[in-house]
Amino acid sequence: MAPLLQAEESVQDDPNASESGTWTFYKFATRKGYVTIRWYGSSNGYYSESAGMYKIKAEDSIKEQRTKKINKINKNG
Repeated sequence: MAPLLQAEESVQDDPNASESGTWTFYKFATRKGYVTIRWYGSSNGYYSESAGMYKIKAEDSIKEQRTKKINKINKNG
């Protein structure tokens, strides 16, 4: 396993979207290479189009992971 050297997020509005669209890009790099994950969110302009990422500990059970995610969503509204 190689250490993470870069983790960045960039967001770009889609000028060609019929109502509202947003591209979100996540780039992760190690000394062995990199990967870019892209997410496209669209809406009628009244809803969020953003993507979110959560750090999950490997030792957490699936149930604990879901509970943490739900609690975080409820806290942030």
